[in-house]
Amino acid sequence: MIFFRFRRSSTDERRSQILDELRAMEDVLNVGRLFPSRQGDLTYFVHVAKGGDAERVAAYIARLPEVEDVEIQPNYPYIP
Repeated sequence: MIFFRFRRSSTDERRSQILDELRAMEDVLNVGRLFPSRQGDLTYFVHVAKGGDAERVAAYIARLPEVEDVEIQPNYPYIP
């Protein structure tokens, strides 16, 4: 599981585009907001497929100027 936060300066349109790009990656099973009920919280998760390359996905996310605080949690329990 990868967690990241969008910078407040990022636009809704760009955030949506990035999330679509992540969902299209073959190593990614799911992408979503970590705390959807928290107004204004821009923290998201990426669930990487078993056998997927979490390091590669995290490196891609970390290179985006709209993103901060990328963290991989390899043993985080995923409940769909």
